Amino acid sequence: MTRAAHPLLILGLDGGTLSILRPLIAAGRLPHLGQLMAEGWSTELLSTRPTATLPAWTSFLTSASPAQHGVTDIFVHPPDSYGLQPASGLLRRIPTALTQLSAQGYRVCSVGVPGTFPPEAVNGLCVSGFDAPSPNRAGPEAVFPPEAFADFQRAGGWNYNVFNEHSTKPDHLQSAADAILRDIQRKERTTLQLYGQEPWDLFFVHLQASDTVAHHFWHWHDPNSPRAPEDAPPDPVARVYERLDQMLGALRERLQPESRILVVSDHGFGGASTTAVFLNRWLAEQGLLDFLSPWKTAARKQAGRALRGTLAHLPNALAGLAKKSLKGRLHADVMDLARGTCVDFARSRAFSHELDYAPSIWINQRGIFPAGDVSPEDALALARQLREALLKLRCPILGHPLIEAVHLRAELGPERDAALLPDLTIEPAWPEGYRPSFLSSPGPGPVVRTLRPEEWSAPKGFGLPGVHRREGVFMAWGPGLEPMELPVMDIAQAGGLIYPLMGAAIPPNLHVPPPAYLEELLPFSTGDEGFDLPPLGALDLGSSEGLRDRLQTMGYID
Repeated sequence: MTRAAHPLLILGLDGGTLSILRPLIAAGRLPHLGQLMAEGWSTELLSTRPTATLPAWTSFLTSASPAQHGVTDIFVHPPDSYGLQPASGLLRRIPTALTQLSAQGYRVCSVGVPGTFPPEAVNGLCVSGFDAPSPNRAGPEAVFPPEAFADFQRAGGWNYNVFNEHSTKPDHLQSAADAILRDIQRKERTTLQLYGQEPWDLFFVHLQASDTVAHHFWHWHDPNSPRAPEDAPPDPVARVYERLDQMLGALRERLQPESRILVVSDHGFGGASTTAVFLNRWLAEQGLLDFLSPWKTAARKQAGRALRGTLAHLPNALAGLAKKSLKGRLHADVMDLARGTCVDFARSRAFSHELDYAPSIWINQRGIFPAGDVSPEDALALARQLREALLKLRCPILGHPLIEAVHLRAELGPERDAALLPDLTIEPAWPEGYRPSFLSSPGPGPVVRTLRPEEWSAPKGFGLPGVHRREGVFMAWGPGLEPMELPVMDIAQAGGLIYPLMGAAIPPNLHVPPPAYLEELLPFSTGDEGFDLPPLGALDLGSSEGLRDRLQTMGYID
C-alpha cells in the first residue's frame, strides 16, 4: 500500500470569501484559518463560468474546465425540452483526483463533495454531495462501498439541506441560522469519527454552511449592503464562519505527522443590489421573444403561486422529495411552472431561464429544442448581436452598466455541447460593489425595476441578498510551505496541486496542470500513466441520445 509523504486534509469551504475571512481573522475570531493564512500559502481562487457549485468543484477535482469535463452547470436540459432538471457527476467525462490517487494505491476519503454522484469506486470511502438523488440526506445510493453505509449512518450521516431555502413566508429566516449551526455540529461529529478511523492519505470534506448562510444573510452581515435592515440582528455569517473555524481546529488536533491542509472554495460571495433585471422582458423588447397569451399567462401565474405555496409550506424533507422524485420532462415542466415561466417557445427565437446565480441566454436552435427554428449559422450571428446589445444595458436611474461581460458558447466549449452550454453566458456588473438580481419575468413589463423593501430578504429563486462572485479562497499550510501570498489562481490549476501537496505523482495528461512557477517551491513528479480520454466526439453529450442515456441512468426518465 502506498503512503503519502504528506497526508492531505482538504476543507471545501463552499462559497468561502476573503472579504469575509480577512476582517474576522484581523479581529481574532478565526484563529485556525488565521494561522493557515499567516503561516502558509494563500490567494484568491477564480471560479468557473458559470460561477456555480457543480462545475466549479468538478473543475477542482479533475483539473479541467467545465467544457472539458462535461459538468457545465447545476441544471441540464432533458432531451427535447425547454425545462431544466438537476445535473450530477454522471455527466463528468473524466475521472477525478479521488480515482487517480486510488489507482496509485493511496487511501482516500471524500465526504459530501458536489459532483461525486454516483460515488466513485475509490480506495477508501466516498459519500456523494447534494447531486445525489436523495432529497435531504445521503442515502445508501450515495455511499461507496455500499457495505460502509450502515457504519456511516452510525457515525452521524450527512445532510444536504437543513431548512427550506425556497420558503416565501415572511419569517423564513428566523430559525434558519440556528438550523445551519446545528448541522455544522452534526457534520463535525461525523467528520471527526471518519477522520479518526484510519490514517487517510487524502481526506476531503465539503461544508455547505458558508455558502448557505452568505446567500440568505449577506445583508445582515454587510452594513453597507443596500438591502441592510435598519436594525440588523446578530450576524449569522460571522457565527457560521467561527463555528467552521472551530471544526477546523478539532481536525487539526487529530492531524497525522507531516500532514498538510488545503482550504479551497468553489467561488466567493458578494451582495446583491436593489436593482432587478428581467432578461426575457429584454428579449421581448428586442423582438426575439413572445410571452404566452394573457389568459394562459394568468393561468400559469395562478398555478405557479399555488405550487410554490405548497412547496414552501411543506417540511424541508417533503419539499425536497417532491422535487427530486419527479422525472424527466415532468420535473422540468413542474419546476418551470413553480418559477413562473410564461414564454411562448414556439414564437420565440431566444430565451433565458432567468437563473439569478448564472444568467444566460439560449438561442431557440433547430435540432436542440422542440420548436427551434434557428439554424446553427444564424444562431451564432444572433448571439453576437445580442452580446453587443447586452453590454449597452444600463440602469435607467443611475445610468451604470448592468452587465460586465458576455461569453459566447464557442469561447467556453466545443459546439458539440450545444445542449449543455448556453449560447451566451452573462457576467453581471458590480456597480458600487453590488450586482443586480436576475429575476423571472412573469410576462410583459419593465426590463429593470427597483426591488421593494419586502423583497430584500428574498428566498432562493427570488433574488437572494447574497450572490456568487468568481473570487474564492485558496490556502495551503504544512511542512515545507513557507508563508507566501500567491498570484491569483484558477480553480482547475488548484486541483492539480492536490498531487504534489501529497507528494504523489501528477497524472501526465491533466487538462490544466498546476502553476509551473510553484515547482520551485513544491517538487513536482509526473507519473507514467494517466486516465484515458475519449477522442473528440466519442462522448457526444450534445446529442439527444448521449444525454438521454445519462439521464436514464440518473433515473430522471424511463
